[in-house]
Formats: sequence, structure tokens, C-alpha cells
Amino acid sequence: MARISTYTIDSLDPNDKLHGTDQNGVTRNFQMGPSTGGGNTTIVNYITECDPSALGWQYHNLNYNGNGTPQPGSIIGNNNNVSTAFSALSTLKVSKFPFATALASGSNMTAENILAEYLGQRVKFHDVSNPNYYGIFDVTGISVNNTHNDFFDVAVTHVSSNSSWNSNPSGANPAVPAVYVLEIWVGPDQGDKHFTHTQQNASSTWTVTHNLGKFPAVQAVIGNTIFIPDVEHINNNQLKIYLSSDNSGKAYCN
Repeated sequence: MARISTYTIDSLDPNDKLHGTDQNGVTRNFQMGPSTGGGNTTIVNYITECDPSALGWQYHNLNYNGNGTPQPGSIIGNNNNVSTAFSALSTLKVSKFPFATALASGSNMTAENILAEYLGQRVKFHDVSNPNYYGIFDVTGISVNNTHNDFFDVAVTHVSSNSSWNSNPSGANPAVPAVYVLEIWVGPDQGDKHFTHTQQNASSTWTVTHNLGKFPAVQAVIGNTIFIPDVEHINNNQLKIYLSSDNSGKAYCN
């Protein structure tokens, strides 16, 4: 690479973009930002590189900039408020176009396939500008939104969290919606995943929804008897156990 001193000095334009690393070691695109009074510009940053399993979206509520409809590259909670406690989230409405691809005009790159891999997984959802604003959830369902076909409804169960998610949590100036990242979470309590099913009603067929995202090994317990039952894996999140007679008990999936 040539010495920087050999390059022609250029003036800055609000649409200019830079590429670099922030103070947290995250690689991002930096746009000089919209012009403010007197011709000054403010750098606005967008995440471009993170965990390979992660996806980034820009927080958006329906009233942001008067759009009135969800925008490509955005993510919305189960209500359209500007601020929502992570612990109150039960559904994430996410664009099938992640924020990085939505920035590219006419992009047709979607996240449908990788998003489907989140089903049955534990995920972390956090603000890229402040990692202490986060929620950890179990993903229990993913479906196309009934009103907006370019969005998916991601059903989640809250595990733990800190603070709330906000449209502008870091007090950025100018006020632009924050970018949030959704990624598979492997925390200190996340070793090889397991699930215990309790069959209350006596039956010869037990339907077990374990949401482990894999085809687990299964042991059944009836009374004091532990045995390997006949198992049919419906998919990597559900199975059926077949017994010779009606019984109640437990099934351990590992």
C-alpha cells in the first residue's frame, strides 16, 4: 500500500463512507452522516462484521420518520412503542432483509435460511453500541407475518435481560435508530442441551416438544424403571414415544 501522504486530500461529503474498527473491536461501516447546520457532519456507524451466526437489524417503530409501515432491515417488538423492556418481549418482528443488505439499494439478499436455524435455539439480542442493553431468549417459533410478507414473527420466551431496548438508547446525535444484533447464545449454563418431558396423562403415545434443534437420545422413566423407548423423530424439535400400554412418566432428551 502506498504512503498515505501520496494520496490527494479530498473534502468530506455527508454520503462518504469509511471502514474501520470501533472502540469495542467491532468492524463497521461509518457514514459521515446527514448534514447539520453550518455544513458539519456527524459520523453514523453501521455494523458490518460480527459472529458468523449473527444477524443485525435497525430498531424501528411504525412512527419513525412518519413511515407508517415496517421498513426493510428493521426489527420491531410485540408492540410499536419507542421503548420496551426486554422482559416484556414475546415476539420479534424481523425483516427478511438484514440491515447491512437493506442499505444496498435493490438488494435481494435475504436471511430466511439462517433465521430458520434459530428455531429451538437460545439467542441473545443486544444493542451494538451498548452490550449491557440485552435480552436472552429461547426461540419457540418462526412464521411469516400475516400483514407484511417480508417480515417474520419470531416467538421468544424471555430467559434473562438487562434494561430495555430503545429506538435511540445511546443518545446519539443526530437521533438515529440503534442497530441490534440477534445471535445464538452459548452462556455459562449452556453445555450440551437437554430437555425433560413430564407425561401427566397416561397414554401409549407421548408427544414431546423439546425444541433442542437436534435429534436427541431419549430415555424414559415409568415408576422405577428406566428404559430406551421406541422413538419417532418428527423433526429436530419434536418427537413421539410409543409404549405398549398407557402409562405416565418422564422422558429425558439429551
